[in-house]
Amino acid sequence: MVEKQIYRDSWIPTFNIRKLADDKNVLVSPGGDWEIVSDEEAALTKQISIPDYLFNKLETKRLITTCNNSQSVFEQYHRWNRRHYTGTSLHIVVMTRRCNLKCLYCHASAKSQHIKEPAKYDLNIETAKKIVDFIFQTHNKEINIEFQGGESLLNFDTLKFIVEYAQKVNQQKKKTLRFNLVSNLLLLEPEHCKFFKKHKVSLCTSLDGPSFIHDYQRRHPKGNGSYEQLIRSFEVLKQENMQPPGVLMVITKKSIEYYKELVEMLIQLGLRDLSINYVQPLGYARKNWGEIGIDYDTKLRNYKSVLDYTIEKWKDGIFIIERLFLIAVNKIFGLTDTLFTDFKNPCGMAIGQLTYMPNGDIFSCDEGRNFDFFKLGNVESDNYVNILTSSKTLALVSSSIPDYTDCQSCAYRPFCGICPVLNYAQKINGHNSSNDPRCRFNQFIYDYIFNMILTRHDVLNSYLIYREFV
Repeated sequence: MVEKQIYRDSWIPTFNIRKLADDKNVLVSPGGDWEIVSDEEAALTKQISIPDYLFNKLETKRLITTCNNSQSVFEQYHRWNRRHYTGTSLHIVVMTRRCNLKCLYCHASAKSQHIKEPAKYDLNIETAKKIVDFIFQTHNKEINIEFQGGESLLNFDTLKFIVEYAQKVNQQKKKTLRFNLVSNLLLLEPEHCKFFKKHKVSLCTSLDGPSFIHDYQRRHPKGNGSYEQLIRSFEVLKQENMQPPGVLMVITKKSIEYYKELVEMLIQLGLRDLSINYVQPLGYARKNWGEIGIDYDTKLRNYKSVLDYTIEKWKDGIFIIERLFLIAVNKIFGLTDTLFTDFKNPCGMAIGQLTYMPNGDIFSCDEGRNFDFFKLGNVESDNYVNILTSSKTLALVSSSIPDYTDCQSCAYRPFCGICPVLNYAQKINGHNSSNDPRCRFNQFIYDYIFNMILTRHDVLNSYLIYREFV
């Protein structure tokens, strides 16, 4: 019996194809829907007709558009993209440009803690008030104020003012308001902890590995390390009954071969969220690139090793997971883009995050503060609507939409994003490329997950079940 064929006058293909392992391919729609098909089925989708069973499967998954599912196709596309245009939610406030450390890779190019005229580099209360007033102009119902530096605890009085003033303003605005402090924690005292607990300020710090790695990368200006001080600060948090901080690890040429030691150290500290940042050519890292820089092939090999090693831990019930991997998993199974501004299409600059400098200057994002090109205005003279609707902002956001030639046919285009700041840094460093420097890395993550769905779905399912109940 010949199976019924459905001709192309009844359907429009709305997907791109990505080859996976062996006889498998993944089809992905602009709205993030996906289905894994065989080589034979993938070939059929390029013909003038497809079998009835394949038509039904692709129609149900919104990978083709028909008279019956066109409304559903658009609703899913809207669902996928709706978080992009709800107003800026992440507001990074740089409390000071001074720091008590001089890390090899500091992307903020921080100044010395003891620099002359420190007030020139610290955020004062008058400007802080204007920044908070500006932040509350966003139409997003959620506001996350993140304190960064330099080292934010060097300007703790202004930090306290921002938290208390923002909470006062929010009594009228009634938004969901959160605070997060990014700090090296070396100056942490019990009085800080009491304030953070009272006002629900979450903490994030950098821990680059065991002492011989951490002390090499995160040094005091005189060259001595900071590992022991950081571990003591962890003890202060524990004594004050505070939650452990989020931990970010910056991987450099020095630390890349010690990924197992990094993971084991986190486990010993009772931490389960692994946030890896590979060093980027920004700030001091540009000067020290020959000493700490990593090429992309090495980076990809290392990231695969990290994922393989952490996933082996799942078999022992130790569910430690890398942050970008988790975000990618959430996209694939949640069928909606995430709020993580560095890993979406378009990226989160301006429409997802803004960064405020101590003098009130407004930049498109955290990375963008390295270059005047990404300055959008100042809280003294600009309002939120004018900043977000300016031709410069719109051009920058548009430049983050993946539209290279290769992007047009890439199945992972809905999941991906371009970083205009890294592209800009690449150009001024004399490296002209026809593609985004993160392209291969993003493709690798999604290839890894879809191949895991095919070959290790039981292990992935065990993690998803665990994550649901913690």
